[in-house]
Amino acid sequence: MSEELIQEQSHPNLLSIDFNFIMWPCIKLYHDLTNEKEGSVINWSFIEQVRGLDKCFLQYDAKSYCKIVKLIQKYTEQGAKLYKTDKHSQCVNYFTDENIKYNLYNIDFYHDIMINQKDRNNIMKFNKYDSSNWVGYLLLKDKINSYTWIRFPNSISYDTRLNGIYDIRFNEEFLTNMITNNTIPESIDTIVINFPSHQVPYEYKHLYDLIFDLFRKEE
Repeated sequence: MSEELIQEQSHPNLLSIDFNFIMWPCIKLYHDLTNEKEGSVINWSFIEQVRGLDKCFLQYDAKSYCKIVKLIQKYTEQGAKLYKTDKHSQCVNYFTDENIKYNLYNIDFYHDIMINQKDRNNIMKFNKYDSSNWVGYLLLKDKINSYTWIRFPNSISYDTRLNGIYDIRFNEEFLTNMITNNTIPESIDTIVINFPSHQVPYEYKHLYDLIFDLFRKEE
């Protein structure tokens, strides 16, 4: 057996998708007011009250949605397992086997590595993480083989000054160039899709549910 084949088998590919990607054209209008710990109804009422945002401002990107749906279809037809979450940090649950390190591909408006010094301290000293730094937890704890962030034109880049003494390496690519530049591998073993109700209006939840109605196989 070739060395490349052994490496591919020892590092399965996991695709993580945060459904906030459909809101990338307008998410910066309100993202600083979102709160995962708050109920979605209260959260969105607060955003509407403070920013005065209504449905005409909160339009999703149908083109990106269609591109991702086609990608999911391709992988599930190849046999990829499809799972759902309501907190992106729950992806860590798929990295519990110490003998397996995944290649992680994350389609997300955010990089989910770390956003401040406190994140690194909580990860290293207390093993604490959340949906904004779960990837940073996996990287700092050496639980993944490689990380590729599929980002968007207005995504906020990772601040490398947060590395400190740690050498955090990852790849990044824009969604528009993802397929052209062969950023995503030909096969994926596991797909986890998160629906962040504090970032995506409930009116678009049916688009999320539709993916599972179409492609999730009965287990």
